[in-house]
Amino acid sequence: MNKKFLFFCAVSAAVLIFPRGARSDSNQETLTFTTYYPSPYGVYKALVISERGAVGDLNQDNMVNVDDLPIDPHNDPLTGSFAVSHFLGIGTRTPTTNLYIKEGRPENRNRPAMTMEDLGSGTKFTMALRTGSGGTDNFMDFFFPADAGQPGSGRYMRVDEHRNVVFYGNALTVPHNEEDPDLSWNGMIYYNTRSNTFRVYANGVWKDIGGGPALHMAKMVRAAGQNVGEAGKPKIWLDTEIFDHGGIADPANGRFVIRQDGLYLVTTSWRCPRFAHAHEQSRDSEIMVYIMKNGGEALHAGAFVKGPVDETGYVLGQDVLFLRENDVIQMHVKHTAGRTISTLTGTGDRPRMSIVQIK
Repeated sequence: MNKKFLFFCAVSAAVLIFPRGARSDSNQETLTFTTYYPSPYGVYKALVISERGAVGDLNQDNMVNVDDLPIDPHNDPLTGSFAVSHFLGIGTRTPTTNLYIKEGRPENRNRPAMTMEDLGSGTKFTMALRTGSGGTDNFMDFFFPADAGQPGSGRYMRVDEHRNVVFYGNALTVPHNEEDPDLSWNGMIYYNTRSNTFRVYANGVWKDIGGGPALHMAKMVRAAGQNVGEAGKPKIWLDTEIFDHGGIADPANGRFVIRQDGLYLVTTSWRCPRFAHAHEQSRDSEIMVYIMKNGGEALHAGAFVKGPVDETGYVLGQDVLFLRENDVIQMHVKHTAGRTISTLTGTGDRPRMSIVQIK
């Protein structure tokens, strides 16, 4: 008897025994489509796979069987999955890549070629190949989120056949780095987070473009009284921020921390109470103020106070310093009063320091 006729009878019997919609958990049939005789083949109007499907030798054991079906990392069945071992073509019978989508059918022209949707939020992303109004310019659009597929109705990026890239939307974010990339070529652009500038690579060098960075400046005072002994050069713990543009004031630690490289005008002043020596009223006393950078002396200034004459002493220190990111600036003082003195707390008399970036 004709073998094809026998196969047809077997399939017909299966359809009669298991009509559409019926399920059988205990009596399941496994059908393997292979390329060797007497494998069944033909044209099927509809084919429904209840769990998993596979095409080809996916596990590369030179056999095509149930071991090629999709599984999860724990070797459990990956229900609702379909896998192919080689190329998958949509709209073409000659795919040349892992996924080849051809929009050659007239009814599909200028429609999205692919849509991805997040099941939780419903957000969609679509990709479409399009032809310009003149019929000659071709381009690819990426839509965020998916929309009707028309420019202006959503955020999208377009790549045309001339290798131009155009972005449509609210804003474009470029890569952020603290340093210039090691691998560079002309036309690269990024945002430098240390200098707060855009930089472009042109003619073999990195250059700033556009406006310069926002200048940083801050001022702090010592509001509470602080006892200052005569020994050493004690630090004045600046505890109150007057203003801070750039986040460089650190009143919790009584210091300034530089956030970007540049030139800065640093000014500090100290007004002392009358502190003439009790045993020698005619002796002059000296007061000094220091600008300390990273624990080392960057500047010091001093003044003499006439013990029996001057009610207070005042000293001002100021200098322009080139500072780098993370440099620490502090205020230190020294005096020869012969005893411990306390800083003044009046609004105009408090120890203070200000840092103003000038370039």
